[in-house]
Amino acid sequence: LAERPPVLALWDGRAAAERALPEAAAVAAAIGAGVAVLAFGPAAGNDPDRAAARLDPAAVAWRWQALPPLSLGRLQRATDFSHALLVLPAEAAMTLGLSTADLLDRLSCSVLLVR
Repeated sequence: LAERPPVLALWDGRAAAERALPEAAAVAAAIGAGVAVLAFGPAAGNDPDRAAARLDPAAVAWRWQALPPLSLGRLQRATDFSHALLVLPAEAAMTLGLSTADLLDRLSCSVLLVR
C-alpha cells in the first residue's frame, strides 16, 4: 500500500459494511493512502470478492486482512495506533454490545461512522 498508513475498514459482509467500504476508499484516495479491509470472522459474507466489488482498484490500493470473529479487544488491537483512521458502520457498536460513544471512547484511533 501507499507510504501513508492505510485507512482501516471493518468488513463483516453486512449491508452496512458494503456502504462503508466505498467511503473508506474515497477517503484513502483523497489522502493518497490505501485501504486495509479488516475482515472479522468466518461469516458467509466474509468474501474478498464481494469487498473488491465495492472498491475501484484503479483508484486505491487495498489489502484483505482475515481476522478471527469480531470482539472489542480484537478491534482495539487492530486499530491501536493514534494516526489510524477506522471507517466503521454505525451499527458496529451495537454488534459489540456497546453504545457508539462507549466504543469511540475505547478506540485510540480516529473513527468515521457511516450509516
